Parts: sequence; structure tokens; C-alpha cells
Amino acid sequence: MDEYEYRRIRVTGHFLHDQEILLGPRTRGDGVSGYFLITPLEREDGSRILVKRGWVSREKKDQATRGAGLTEGTVMFALSIKI
Repeated sequence: MDEYEYRRIRVTGHFLHDQEILLGPRTRGDGVSGYFLITPLEREDGSRILVKRGWVSREKKDQATRGAGLTEGTVMFALSIKI
């Protein structure tokens, strides 16, 4: 990685599941229809970052069907961003 083009960062916060965004519908390569799941992550300073958390099928559109995926508490991500 070019040290001037990419930067490694850590982001800590908690997910705001009540404000999630379902982007779609979209179809995967296997023909299954669903949505990209985007959830705001609120940081300690109150700023927010949108996190693309993956893809959910139409059957999992309702949060009540994905209880195990509704991460509670503080989470931390280590990632590379392009500047």
C-alpha cells in the first residue's frame, strides 16, 4: 500500500440499529433477492459513520428475524481507508 494513499485506522462505537438502511432490492449472483444492510455506527464523540454490514435476503428484511445479527454494545473495526 502506498503510505500516502491509504491509511489504517480504528473506529470504535455502537450500532444504531433503529436507523439502519436497507439498500435494494438487489439480486445476488445465485438469483436470490435481498438488500445491502447499512447501519450507522455512533462514535464516542457523537459523530456517525455508515457501515455496510453485508447482505440480507428478503426473508430477513425485518429486524425481528435477525436478532443474533443485531450486535449490542461497543464494537471496534480496524480498516484501511483510501484518502
